[in-house]
Amino acid sequence: MYDADAAAPTVATPEGRVALLRQKLDGQIPSSARADWTAFLEALNAQGDEKATAIAEARRELRAAASALDQAGLGAARGE
Repeated sequence: MYDADAAAPTVATPEGRVALLRQKLDGQIPSSARADWTAFLEALNAQGDEKATAIAEARRELRAAASALDQAGLGAARGE
């Protein structure tokens, strides 16, 4: 077994590859660019948080719609 094989499951996802890239870049960023790098990472994190919140809200609304359809007796009409 190679070291690369052991790390493969961790970096098999896009999020894993981004995390690995962030870790590598963090060690290479010169101190003069550190503030910009930190601001960039914070912006990426905020964007990810907003996306996760929007997805959670959409899922909640879909569950509410499915429940309303079920209560109206339309659940079977949509294939359930």
